[in-house]
Amino acid sequence: MRAIFLACICALFPSAVAADDAMVAAGGVLFADLCADCHGADATDGEAGDIRRLPASIVSNATQGFEMMPAFDLAPDEITAIAAWLAKI
Repeated sequence: MRAIFLACICALFPSAVAADDAMVAAGGVLFADLCADCHGADATDGEAGDIRRLPASIVSNATQGFEMMPAFDLAPDEITAIAAWLAKI
């Protein structure tokens, strides 16, 4: 039963499962440098509210800038790292 549950979680959240510790750590550093001033250290503050567990596709779209959100020139692996960190906190 537990194996089935874990398989379902892995299928639903593949980017979170595939993220290794180094990627998560890099995402945390990027988030602290670029995002924490507006979204809070734990990603639950600001106009957007709680942004934890956003998929990489949403993080990628958000970093293009809109409304109050500034644009950031991030590489795909940096976006993946931030999404991995958001999935782990």
